[in-house]
Amino acid sequence: MKNIRKFIDHQAFGVCAKLAEKFQLPIYKIRLWFIYSSFFTLGSSFLVYISLAFVVEIRKALRQRYNQFWYN
Repeated sequence: MKNIRKFIDHQAFGVCAKLAEKFQLPIYKIRLWFIYSSFFTLGSSFLVYISLAFVVEIRKALRQRYNQFWYN
């Protein structure tokens, strides 16, 4: 089950995992919030999720660029 969760987090940009880590909440609560809010706001939270995924990927790329010693 943990391998499946890691795969989903990796494929889903890790946005929910990062938010859960930042706010010290369980990941499933963040995921449920995104699901419920997308129903209530007719998909607007999907745009928020995509923009957060973009920010996470940019930060990861910058971190790899400036810390190449640790990533080689």
